[in-house]
Amino acid sequence: PLVSSQGSRLAAPPHIKLVSCNATGWSSLKLVAQELRPSILLGQEVWTLDQDLGARSNWLRSIGFHSFWAPSQVTEGGGTSGGVVVATSSSLHAYGRPDFV
Repeated sequence: PLVSSQGSRLAAPPHIKLVSCNATGWSSLKLVAQELRPSILLGQEVWTLDQDLGARSNWLRSIGFHSFWAPSQVTEGGGTSGGVVVATSSSLHAYGRPDFV
């Protein structure tokens, strides 16, 4: 058992599953979130523009995640490039916004 410096027993730390996914699109990230159910999901290349953030955040919330986004950019050819998301399981009570550099 874990014991504090005062001698009292401590609860075991939660099991945390961290998944990093180079998604190449929203549908791939959704599949990873649903199938693997990580504690923390790091998604790159999620191809999500500003106008899609609300719906995608709501979807993640519906399966138990809080999400923080840096949206994709529109390319000169009209496509999308980049975009990242950090999604944390609501069971972790992780609130706040990470800094994206």
